[in-house]
Amino acid sequence: MLRRVRAAVRRAPAVARLLTLAALLLVAAGAHTLVRGAGPVIWVPLTVAGVVIAVVTGCPTRTWPLPAIWLVAAVLAGTTLAATVSAPGTGDTVAGRVTAAAIAGGVGLVAAVLLDVVPVLRARGSGSAT
Repeated sequence: MLRRVRAAVRRAPAVARLLTLAALLLVAAGAHTLVRGAGPVIWVPLTVAGVVIAVVTGCPTRTWPLPAIWLVAAVLAGTTLAATVSAPGTGDTVAGRVTAAAIAGGVGLVAAVLLDVVPVLRARGSGSAT
C-alpha cells in the first residue's frame, strides 16, 4: 500500500511539493510549541503528524530536512522567546527547553544524515568492487 501511495504522490509533483511543505511545517510547529512551553499534548501530535506524512508519502525523499527544520525552528523560537522573557526565573526553563530541543534536533540531524549517506557510500563501494 505504501508503494502505491508513494507512486501516486510522485506522479503528481505539485502534490509531492505540497505534502513535503506540510510535513516540514508540522515538524517546525512541533518544535516551536515545545520551546514555547506547550505540553506534550500539543507538540507531540504535530511532530508525529509531520513525520507520518513524510514517511507514508515518501516526501521528502531525503530524511535530513525534518530534523533540520526542527533544529532551526527550535533555535528561532528560543531566541525570540528569550528576548521577550522578562520575569526572573523563567529564563532557566526557557534555556532548558531550547537546549533539550536543540539536542534532540542535533541528534536527529546526525542520524538522518547518516541514513541518507550510508546507502550512497555502500553503492559506491560495491560499484567499484565489480
